[in-house]
Amino acid sequence: MEKRGSSKKGLPARGVEIAVALLTFALGALVVVASYRLGSKWGADGP
Repeated sequence: MEKRGSSKKGLPARGVEIAVALLTFALGALVVVASYRLGSKWGADGP
């Protein structure tokens, strides 16, 4: 009989986690840069 889960198929979990982390970071950086370019800054009376 063949055991389930004994074969290594697909992507390694660590690689997928790193890719998702980098994608999340890139998306966050894009939002920050776009907000800054649109003028989202602190004024004299606050944000």
